Amino acid sequence: MAAKLTLPTYLFEGGLKGERPIREIAAICRTCQVQELSVNFTQQGEISFQSELRQLKTLKQDLDGMGVHINNITTLLTSGANEISSKCEEREHYRKIFEKMLDIGEALGIETLCAHICTSKVLSEYSYEEAIRLERERVQKLAIRCKERGLRFLLENVVDGLISTAEGYMEFLSGQPTEVGICYDIANSYFVCPPEHWLQTLRGKIEYLHLTDVRIKSLRGMLVEFVDLGQGLIHYPSVFRKIEEIGYEGPVLIESFEQRGQDDTKRVQEIIRLWQAQRGEERQ
Repeated sequence: MAAKLTLPTYLFEGGLKGERPIREIAAICRTCQVQELSVNFTQQGEISFQSELRQLKTLKQDLDGMGVHINNITTLLTSGANEISSKCEEREHYRKIFEKMLDIGEALGIETLCAHICTSKVLSEYSYEEAIRLERERVQKLAIRCKERGLRFLLENVVDGLISTAEGYMEFLSGQPTEVGICYDIANSYFVCPPEHWLQTLRGKIEYLHLTDVRIKSLRGMLVEFVDLGQGLIHYPSVFRKIEEIGYEGPVLIESFEQRGQDDTKRVQEIIRLWQAQRGEERQ
């Protein structure tokens, strides 16, 4: 499989809040022979509201010299937010985040920008039909803004999304005049139907993959937690067979978060080992 192994900046100590310099993260990636990074837009730090474009151009030159490439920008700051809210301050906050991400993406030569689809909580304000109409308009505007700045807009599925099925995403995308790609998060869809079905249905539309795992923490209330690849319920050897079958060759983000007191190099090596183990099982 020729998919590009990618690591998120929030895997590294201090990366979740933007406290870790990107060059330090890139140096660890280079040591571990990982060439692709996805950066997380944070409240502060190098990739944040504080970013200065002049400094980002120097950062890009340094990363190029290190052989490490940033292929995507995303953010956790809007997780659970209602971007089509009737509240002006909420919409304005999202707009500021998105515009700054565009500035950063353009300066660093990043190819894609990922954003979540709205969660179903928007249904407290609108009917389903109206929410879908407003979401189509929102996604279209974001896709156009990305295209103007040289980035590709990718829509990511979420656990409690306004759309919850692969068929629903295909229908939603078919109504977009400006083409939009899919960032498919396998764990976010696991309890809807098997990942293999999503991969088959969305083949040709998926341009970015998020891999993590899930397990049930408590049967009472069906609490779920996200865990490292292969440590939960998802049967990844089967998933990797399907990824190969559909011919996917884009970025594959191993979506894991930093752990308290971790050794970054050892943490990355462990993630790589899990990735290789899950892929290797299919060839036995």
